[in-house]
Amino acid sequence: MDIKLSQLEDYYDIIISGFGPVGQLCFNLLNKYGLKIGVVESNFDIFSEPRAISMDDEIQRIIGSLGFGDNLKDIINVPDFADLIFPNGKVVLRGPVTSTSNGYPFVSTFHQPELENLLRTNLNESKNTDIFFGYEVINLKREAELIDISIKNLKDSKLSRIKTKYLFACDGSDSFIRNKLKIDLIDLKYNKEWLVVDVNLNDSYDIDPVARYICDPERPTIFTTLSKDRIRLEFQMLAGENGKDIIKENKYIKFVSPLLRDREYKIERSYIYRYRGNCANELRQENIFLLGDAAHQIPPFAGQGLSSGLRDAANLCWKIALVIKNQCNDKILDTYEIERIDEVSNSINSSIALGKLIDSLSVAFTKNTPLEEAIPPEAREQAYGKKTLTDHSISKGLFSSLVKDNNIGKLVPMIEFSNKVEKISIDDLLDSRFAVISNKDPNGLLDESALSLFKEINAVFINISKYDFLNPKFEELIDTGDIIVRPDKMIYGITSNEVTLQNLSDELFERLFK
Repeated sequence: MDIKLSQLEDYYDIIISGFGPVGQLCFNLLNKYGLKIGVVESNFDIFSEPRAISMDDEIQRIIGSLGFGDNLKDIINVPDFADLIFPNGKVVLRGPVTSTSNGYPFVSTFHQPELENLLRTNLNESKNTDIFFGYEVINLKREAELIDISIKNLKDSKLSRIKTKYLFACDGSDSFIRNKLKIDLIDLKYNKEWLVVDVNLNDSYDIDPVARYICDPERPTIFTTLSKDRIRLEFQMLAGENGKDIIKENKYIKFVSPLLRDREYKIERSYIYRYRGNCANELRQENIFLLGDAAHQIPPFAGQGLSSGLRDAANLCWKIALVIKNQCNDKILDTYEIERIDEVSNSINSSIALGKLIDSLSVAFTKNTPLEEAIPPEAREQAYGKKTLTDHSISKGLFSSLVKDNNIGKLVPMIEFSNKVEKISIDDLLDSRFAVISNKDPNGLLDESALSLFKEINAVFINISKYDFLNPKFEELIDTGDIIVRPDKMIYGITSNEVTLQNLSDELFERLFK
């Protein structure tokens, strides 16, 4: 993609340091608010080699709601199922990949360069964004309410300075910004080396789209179909092995070939990756925020590494925009850390539990141990389906405390409404705004002050009695009461027999404005 290198500006509302998928999503989410954005990225173009390979239903919905839905379908691959198997082929656990209330399959795979191309689609059309490819942040200091940032041109080593109100650190696991701020990482006790091999099949084979965890006592392995001709293989390194020597001497071929049988293939990339589980002990220092790998590293077993980073972006961007546009108090920014650390910690622990499940089942195969005895306690919820890895509800932060309801802190279900005039999705109606959803006219349920404040924050009122729809999940939800939805589509609160829409609104405005 041909991206112009803009002239340096003196001041920006937001600087995004790092322009991988997390930084790219931040750009797309912020761009619609008309904010002045600067992006600093050390690479001159999209990183050509694949890294992340999966995203969950929530992330697909977020990207789709930006207008990329049809194009997203062209680049994703939906597995038929995800399973854990023994090396003899016996299926231990199998879960079919089905669509969720978000309207997308709960997991899809992709080729990261294609995703990045998609997320950069509107970059050249943005009049409010300056992109500095081939630059890196080398220093920063606070001056009053602004951050003074020094950046270096990696071609000629020339130094420049830019200033910003807010700084987003999307600069990866070795984040310069996190280290500069002396923010510690909390170790959640997973640290193992895995060999990752990306394979291209030479011919078009009829290969089953699967995500397969092979519980092999000799070498736990993950086999993931990315497309009809692309496969990701991951092999756990064993005690005493030197992964770099295995790659250097091409010893990994003996791991790869048996899995591909008689198929002709070429190796696109092989590398050693250290899977870690950790999270920064703070995600915000004043007007600087950590997102993505700069904020947390998640073992890949549940496919939540990239998805969690993109959820960071979806959580933070609308809050920042409202503050910059003086539509709410900056105390709302405190809820970013509150909401994300809690959810990310749960994702890390679930991913670690799944990794332990793979290891324990490998041992069970060797010793012929009953599964019930082999599975460690922390992995049993995953093993027996009592806990889903895609449930990302949030219990703390900017949510109503007036009513206890399991739907609060979850995304409002995806639904398509229709009437005599149009068919429209709920996401198109929401359009990244606060919303009041009722089966009555919300105007008749609120006083003039509340109506005025909702107008001030550009909220939308949705009277669903004007539409036809067929969605049992949504019907059950709206039968419970009237709903207030946040701009990130999270349910803020639901009315009850004791709590009215006016009560919910008063509580929300108290938190936004006072």
